[in-house]
Amino acid sequence: MDLTNLQDNFLQPDLHKAFEEYICAMNCLYLQSKAFENGDFETALIMSENITRSMRELAKMQEAKRLEDALTDFTRKLEKEDRFNLLKELM
Repeated sequence: MDLTNLQDNFLQPDLHKAFEEYICAMNCLYLQSKAFENGDFETALIMSENITRSMRELAKMQEAKRLEDALTDFTRKLEKEDRFNLLKELM
């Protein structure tokens, strides 16, 4: 994910938390890789669980953005349709 377009993937109120979860997941991914390379499978497993938690949070926030965008699009379409119907009635 490109950090320059967080606002395209998350709602404005979620941007800070999304950034934190992204950084957490990336750090844990790095630590997991190092632990795995060193044969520390317990730490690698813990990091995997942390990555999964962060990814779930990111997915929830991304879904909230998707739903809000869909609702906004639907509302705009309704508004356009109502304007069109009003114009038809005036003619």
